[in-house]
Amino acid sequence: MVPGQLVRGRVLAQLGDDHFLVTIRGYLLNAASNLPLEPGQRLAARVEIQGDRLLLRVQEDETESDLQAPVSEDGEDIERILRLLGHQPSPLDIREFQERLDRYRLYASLPGLEPSDVWILAILWTRGIRSGADSFALLSYYLRAWRTPSRGKNFCFPEFEDILPLLKDESRTMQTIKNGGMAENDSLIPGIEYRRAEAILRLNREEAAPGRYGEITGAGDIGCGLFKASKVSDEHLMRLADHPVSPGFVVELNCRTKRIGLKAFLPAEIMRSPGEEVAHLEGVWLDQARSAEYEMESIDWIETYNLEQMRGAFWRHEAGIPLFDRRA
Repeated sequence: MVPGQLVRGRVLAQLGDDHFLVTIRGYLLNAASNLPLEPGQRLAARVEIQGDRLLLRVQEDETESDLQAPVSEDGEDIERILRLLGHQPSPLDIREFQERLDRYRLYASLPGLEPSDVWILAILWTRGIRSGADSFALLSYYLRAWRTPSRGKNFCFPEFEDILPLLKDESRTMQTIKNGGMAENDSLIPGIEYRRAEAILRLNREEAAPGRYGEITGAGDIGCGLFKASKVSDEHLMRLADHPVSPGFVVELNCRTKRIGLKAFLPAEIMRSPGEEVAHLEGVWLDQARSAEYEMESIDWIETYNLEQMRGAFWRHEAGIPLFDRRA
């Protein structure tokens, strides 16, 4: 953000008298305001610099009713999020996106919570679903009702042993995802459980989607994953996270037989911490993989800077550069 820039955001919570938690372009900020802001309210503000402090001044020419009404995201915000998800949108794509968003957001469930309406629709587009207010409403409910975000708790990155069951029994994992995250002998419970399973099935409706999405249980702090198998080789890809909306880590594994390439997306505060957590994690992964007779082809630790980058790392369309030489 630069001085004079107009930014748009949302009020997430009131922290105290005249103090609020707001989200601006993926960043969570503590803000002071003498205006009567409400959780869920959208706002437009101008960036100002006073000394070493960054200030967001709500536009004085906007009335209270204007601030409480949905703010139509500009093309720059839409384009940024779509690019984070691996799209190269044209001006026509952005215009179509905005038109659909204006229609569908009226059906949003649990408004005022993360992720934003733009992210809801952008994830649907990434999954190959480009129409339907019902899909928008269902995904809005599913993602916004997910269990408490993990960001802010003690950092807990999975070890190789947490992921080993997924590597050993991929067919069972894929079957569970195909059934909407429910095991074959489970009965669908009306209400929340039914909507959860329906949302997972909806996300996996299009064959062109970048991997099958599902929830994961019994694997430490891993909460969800995307799985994609190659139709022409024995390669498959797993992208795992502790939370689909507010991830504290994202792990991407490119696997072939017992050879594995690892990409780990971690927040900047972890990558730069003095406790050398990353070096320790790498040693643990190498030792546990060797004990299980797996070979780590590569390990790549990638530093990310805000919530949107972490979310994009999990949901993005492309699978990344192949880690294996197909001639080998």
